[in-house]
Amino acid sequence: LAHWERFVQFLTEHSIWLFASIAILPAFIVPVAPLLTCAGIWGAENGIVWAWVWASLSVLFNLIFTYWLAAGPGHKIIESILRRTKYDIPKPDRKSELGWALILRLVPGVPFIFTNYALGVIRMPFRRYMIVSAPILIVTVGGYVLAVGGGLGQQWAYFSAGLAIIVVMILVGRMVS
Repeated sequence: LAHWERFVQFLTEHSIWLFASIAILPAFIVPVAPLLTCAGIWGAENGIVWAWVWASLSVLFNLIFTYWLAAGPGHKIIESILRRTKYDIPKPDRKSELGWALILRLVPGVPFIFTNYALGVIRMPFRRYMIVSAPILIVTVGGYVLAVGGGLGQQWAYFSAGLAIIVVMILVGRMVS
């Protein structure tokens, strides 16, 4: 617990490291939720809306970075591994690709990094990938940051809005799945 507290203190005192961590570390399978919690803590002191903006920009950078990583070298690696089996990388049609992207983005419990990589490996067109992914993740990031920052900063309107966003995203995810 002491390590976590030092980690949070470091990130919340060094904004550039906080938002760079959100942008880069999830690409290496580091869960983003604790980092978004840190953004909420940062937001309680530095402005919740700014925390949402910076965290969203960081997640958008991660979306772009991981897509290109998966569509380029990741695709080639997975393809070479699958060549040894009877399987291929799926090539969904346009309609099913969009449906799967929405399901993967909205269903609670699917880490966003796995969705980034999966959609990149199947080479979902980048524009469609961003059109589906960016709004959903910006709203979800907002839910986390507003709830944490609002709760810690005793700004109950932000806290309530964040909690409402989280609940709505969970309900929409359940309806989609």
